[in-house]
Amino acid sequence: MLFGQRQSMEEGARAFVAERFARIKANEGSHPLPVEQGGMVVHLVPMQDLGEGRRIETGTLREVCSLMIPIGSRSYSDRINLGGIYTYRSGTPCHGYTQVFRFGGLEATSCSVIRSDETNRRFGSETLAKNLVTSLPNYFQTLCDLNVGMPIMLQISFWGTMGLEMGVSLERFFEPPPKCFGNEILLPPSLVEDPQSKDQIRLATLEQMNFLWNAFGFEKCHYFDADGNWTG
Repeated sequence: MLFGQRQSMEEGARAFVAERFARIKANEGSHPLPVEQGGMVVHLVPMQDLGEGRRIETGTLREVCSLMIPIGSRSYSDRINLGGIYTYRSGTPCHGYTQVFRFGGLEATSCSVIRSDETNRRFGSETLAKNLVTSLPNYFQTLCDLNVGMPIMLQISFWGTMGLEMGVSLERFFEPPPKCFGNEILLPPSLVEDPQSKDQIRLATLEQMNFLWNAFGFEKCHYFDADGNWTG
């Protein structure tokens, strides 16, 4: 693939993610969410397929629903929409959904990643990372089953983050970690060249979590070893 082609595909993927992120924050995503609580959205974008006019049949999309469990959920319902098909968490309000688009992209949301009490708001950092370790391999397998093109861009974004803290044990730090002073956190994307490679998925997950912890002043996420293996 020529450098110019690769750059053009990355720009298209970033534009798609930005447009979807704006829709979700405005509560115009695939399913109504309590967006005022803040939340997270995960995008997997097969860059070769974006803008190529590919249209996967809804019957084929329904076959992969068992891998599309919403982040942090054990049960779900599914629904066909104009974009393709999505699964959504039970309960009112719904705290997350996972959408697969007709061209093969995937979008997973969660409004359960930020915890609030009377004094502060924080990420449940271990739960967040562990949920992604569980969900991302299934999401990549979803796209493999749909025979999407490679590479796949992984990008994780957050909204409603003003004043947010990273929930960690303070015993290992001399002072509390800094709070977030922006209302959005847009992590740099990670590229997965082979979505069937467990090693590449692990390292991409590690990279995304390291980026997140960097945003809060940490050198790296403490829940993985150098090879991307979960240590908790």
